[in-house]
Amino acid sequence: LSAYCTDWSCIGHKGMTLSNASEYLRHSVLEGCDRVFKDRSGFFSALLFGDKSGLRNDFLLRSAASGTAHVYAVSGLHTSFIASVIFLLAGKRRRSVALFGIPILILFTAAGGFSPSLVRSAIMYSIVMLGYSLRREPNSFISAMVALTVLLLINPWAVTDIRLQLSFVAVFSLITVGKRLSEAFSQRPTPQNPFLKKAVKTIRGTLCATLAVQFGTIPLMVIYFSSISIMAIVANILILPVISAVFIIGLAALLLGFISLPAAVALAYIAVPGAAYVT
Repeated sequence: LSAYCTDWSCIGHKGMTLSNASEYLRHSVLEGCDRVFKDRSGFFSALLFGDKSGLRNDFLLRSAASGTAHVYAVSGLHTSFIASVIFLLAGKRRRSVALFGIPILILFTAAGGFSPSLVRSAIMYSIVMLGYSLRREPNSFISAMVALTVLLLINPWAVTDIRLQLSFVAVFSLITVGKRLSEAFSQRPTPQNPFLKKAVKTIRGTLCATLAVQFGTIPLMVIYFSSISIMAIVANILILPVISAVFIIGLAALLLGFISLPAAVALAYIAVPGAAYVT
């Protein structure tokens, strides 16, 4: 005698857990993306919160082939965008960085589904923010090790997660290889024009970071995916500066959508050309 259950429900009071709260927040922000971005909600849901269900399979395959698929998997890149805005808005008010920045990172991590790579970056940037508020010099290597220790204490099996492995290898590559590349490039002459000088620094920084990450993750890419994307360096240089602007404007439009939907839709239109360029 066999019996199969095709549907089930839980009757009674269901306590609010961290997982439930994360799911509720994630559901709310994804609904917000549908309201604010309308026909482009699939793109912005993936960019802002890593929900790729609204993206076409051919688009995902092209992104993977070009080495830009990481843009649609929320991780340290996205956390760095938010952290940059927090530091910019805080200005010289050091204490406000940790006071407001860390809760914001926690909320963003929850909305992103607490993926290992996102938790890693949130812990690292929280340590940096706390050190900045306390006027302490941050140490990227120690921050990364603390983040790894916390993750493995919570879930030892997280070490088998491919995203986590790629995330930490990328971080250590940035700390070691990326730093040396930046030092080498910094010795090159730069234009005197302020705009050109900033543009050159941005391109150099993106190039150093991309080269460092590609160098460090090649072994894992070969082991898990049996492929290496030569196009990744060029593709990332072309899209990362645009992605940062689209991400920040998109997130601002989403948050504004909970206050005024017409104003949010108007702000979202500013990000549309950037989104069209990337896709």
